[in-house]
Amino acid sequence: HPIKRVPVEIISNIFIHCLPADSYAVPVKDKAPINVSSVCNRWREIATSTPRLW
Repeated sequence: HPIKRVPVEIISNIFIHCLPADSYAVPVKDKAPINVSSVCNRWREIATSTPRLW
């Protein structure tokens, strides 16, 4: 799987860019880290180690 070769830092930045830019979208922002962390174990580890998501 090619995604496994993508560095953690790149995936983490992609996750951060998935967050809404609108600060009023708090309920959606709360779900973004949960959604990406549900994909697989690696993504869960990356999401939980990315403080800006939480």
